[in-house]
Amino acid sequence: MQNRPVYFAAAFGQDAWDSIFKTENGTSQDYPGAFENKGVNVQPFEDINSTTYRNKMVLNQRGAAIEIINTDDRESFKVTHFAGGYLELNNFFNSLFSPKNLQLLTLQDKFETVKGHSNSFVGRDYERTIKGNHIVNVGSLNKSALDEWVSAYTAIADILALPEGDSAKNDLVETVAAQAEALAAAEAKLGFGGNYIETITKHKFSNVGLTFNSFASYRVSNTAKTVNQYRNVISGGTQLTETTIDLIEYTHIDDMPGGNYTQTIGNRYNLLVGSGGLDIKTTGPINLGGTIMVLGSTQMNIASKEDFNIDGGTNLSVIADIVNIRSRNRNQVIVDDNLGISKNVVIGGGQYVNGELYLQHVTAPVEFQVTESTEISDTSYTITNATITKSGGGVISSGDTINISGGTLAINQPHTHYFKNLPLTLLATNDAVRNAAASAVNGGTAAASAAAVADHYNTAGGNKNSNPNGPINGVPG
Repeated sequence: MQNRPVYFAAAFGQDAWDSIFKTENGTSQDYPGAFENKGVNVQPFEDINSTTYRNKMVLNQRGAAIEIINTDDRESFKVTHFAGGYLELNNFFNSLFSPKNLQLLTLQDKFETVKGHSNSFVGRDYERTIKGNHIVNVGSLNKSALDEWVSAYTAIADILALPEGDSAKNDLVETVAAQAEALAAAEAKLGFGGNYIETITKHKFSNVGLTFNSFASYRVSNTAKTVNQYRNVISGGTQLTETTIDLIEYTHIDDMPGGNYTQTIGNRYNLLVGSGGLDIKTTGPINLGGTIMVLGSTQMNIASKEDFNIDGGTNLSVIADIVNIRSRNRNQVIVDDNLGISKNVVIGGGQYVNGELYLQHVTAPVEFQVTESTEISDTSYTITNATITKSGGGVISSGDTINISGGTLAINQPHTHYFKNLPLTLLATNDAVRNAAASAVNGGTAAASAAAVADHYNTAGGNKNSNPNGPINGVPG
């Protein structure tokens, strides 16, 4: 067996010693100096070096160095890895540095409490996978404090809701001053903070649910809804003509196991979007409700594939520089009620009025018309200072020849009169008028044109009298 020396201790050089105890500024804060090495006989007075305990233990290997500092008020524990990893626990902070990856694995629960601020910085992507629920609470969640604020503000809100001119509105300033202290106290109970602020440089994408709900959200019952189509002229008056269209109804849609996105906003919801626009689309219904709704745009287009209904409640007002209402096929537009027009009406086609027509004045083209012819009767004559006798004497009978002497006998012959009038076509009965109107205005898309203005004899029984000498035996010529 060879004899070999045994080492039980080693004395390092000054450089090795300084690397352990000396700091960057050249001092040795943890070297056990006067506190342990100088007695009262050597240093009779006390100073910070003689009253401060200083101690440091270093375990240095290739893989890592462990450093324990026991110096008063500098107690710390440090571990430095060969690759640069660093862990330090001291009286002021705990610090961990990982030059490469850092991996933590907790097999059960993890609880983290930060009483002060918490700041996290990620230089690249940040991904979190949560298999359970994700719950974020921001603020004190002191609902009773907010209820106190609402209760204090109610008196102010009641005054603001009064109509203009109400004398109680004069108390607004006094009421605000009276409630200000209670409002401030309630808001103070909510604590500082309570806001959630996000700032995103580029885009944000949110996906709720793993698959898209594309089930049918409505059903169509063919020709199941009856609506008024147009008003026709019929015998005896007018009548609304009905037709049937498809009936659109909601269908019940059960919620999928996932995919709902619900937001409850307690006070106000503000959404400001740039020039890229706002695009909301759904395969289901859209319900919007509010007290006062305002929609404004440079151009607004509203379209419905099947059915469109507007209920204006107490008042419906439509105002525009140009107002144009028509059916898609240019059929009749129904106003199923009384119609009042405060200014002018221009009708490009015909018009039928089933009731009475009241006019203050009429301006129309002139048309020359002729009265009905009159016939002479056996009493239709006038005698002025004349003597009538029968040839041969005797009583004058029908067909006798008479003599007139000493005066004048005027006899009214059948005759007519010409006069100016409105252009008219007079028909014998009400139904005759309705039949004429029905052929012109019922169910068509073209405008009914006016009859031409022409000089003619007055209408009788639907036929114009072409005989200037009048009807013969009551029948127009």
